[in-house]
Amino acid sequence: MKAIVSILAFSVMLAAVSGWFMDPVQRVSMTVELDGSPLAVYALVSDPRQPWRTDLAQVLVHDSTRWTELPARGDPIEFRRTDAEPGKRFAVAFSSRGFSGMWSGEFAPAGGARTRLTFTEQVTVPSPWLRPISRVFFGPEKAMQRYVADLRRAAHTPRQR
Repeated sequence: MKAIVSILAFSVMLAAVSGWFMDPVQRVSMTVELDGSPLAVYALVSDPRQPWRTDLAQVLVHDSTRWTELPARGDPIEFRRTDAEPGKRFAVAFSSRGFSGMWSGEFAPAGGARTRLTFTEQVTVPSPWLRPISRVFFGPEKAMQRYVADLRRAAHTPRQR
């Protein structure tokens, strides 16, 4: 039993120390093609009240530029729109307990009724103690993959009026 506790303590200490050597900023960029015009895809992405995100339990809209996402798991995330040009560009800054960052999307026609969306997310984890955990369990790559899967479904599904 003592050996197990020692191994666990050493593992935690090693992970914590490794955080001091990790870059506090993680950047991910991705380009995808989606069904729908740039304006239609922009409408999905820019309206926080859209119910297409499977990772959210609720969204609290404070005004036209600020909202709070309540994830199905985890702490609330505060968002503030920083740039918006319908059908062309959308950007937000966000923060939560232990991290902050920005997300930006560029929308362009991709031929036919399709859109090319290039988006970039940058997440800053200031605490060296949280950096290893964030990379293993909560990295922006995982969040972006879920976001893209949900967005593809929403863009492909005809809207009910």
